[in-house]
Amino acid sequence: MRKLSILPALAGVLGLLLVVGAARHAAFATSTNDQDSQLKSELEAALARNPDVLLAQAKVREAEAELNRVRLSVTRDLVGNRVAVDGLERKLGSARKEFKRLQALGRSGQIEETSIDRQALLVADLEVELLDARAVRDFLVGKGGVDAPAGDRPAQARTPRRVREPFSPRDEQILEATFALAPGEYELSRVFDAALGGSSIGKINYEVDRDMYDLESKVAWRFEGDVTIAAMFDWLRDINGGVPVVLFRSYGPFFTQDGTARFDSAPSWPANYELVR
Repeated sequence: MRKLSILPALAGVLGLLLVVGAARHAAFATSTNDQDSQLKSELEAALARNPDVLLAQAKVREAEAELNRVRLSVTRDLVGNRVAVDGLERKLGSARKEFKRLQALGRSGQIEETSIDRQALLVADLEVELLDARAVRDFLVGKGGVDAPAGDRPAQARTPRRVREPFSPRDEQILEATFALAPGEYELSRVFDAALGGSSIGKINYEVDRDMYDLESKVAWRFEGDVTIAAMFDWLRDINGGVPVVLFRSYGPFFTQDGTARFDSAPSWPANYELVR
């Protein structure tokens, strides 16, 4: 009978152990949940404010901005190139027709060979420009391949171009020379003779395009005192609507016109006068 009385005591002890175990488990679970919540908060803070993360985000934004800039630039360049190609194709077509027309006139002796040669030069230059423009188009649309160096972009500047020759020391001396002619009305030939025949450096040889200048025409000279030859050149352009151009030959100045000077690479006045390249 005594042995049976131990059972209630054992049951009580077992119940107490179960209660204590449950309490410890609950405490551990609560602690784990708190740690998880803290870790989550720290991760959120790190991803939002960590310097390395912020730097990487800034680089991504910069890369996206650069991508948008390049896309816009390529779009603009391609549209501009299309306009340039279309324009050059039209110009080249017209130039070829004009060349054939001039050839026919030349065969009948109606024009000089120099006119045909100038037109042939214009056709050749337009052909080169068109090839350059098409090469740029191929680059823009990726026909050059992804293996080509990024900076190896076709450009018209890389194609050899004729450039106007620089002034020689003699040319500069002529431009800086002075002369004097009393104000009055003179034949144009008188102004030429005064400027180039009686300059401060002596007589200067020159030639005049007779199709451009009427040397017997009357002009009003209103300047007093010494005037430079360069100023006299400017005056000629002003009274003739900017058409006259002076080319510096080995013998001296050649007074000609726009159509001739555009195809001749000799030093010119104005010094930056456009040269068909």
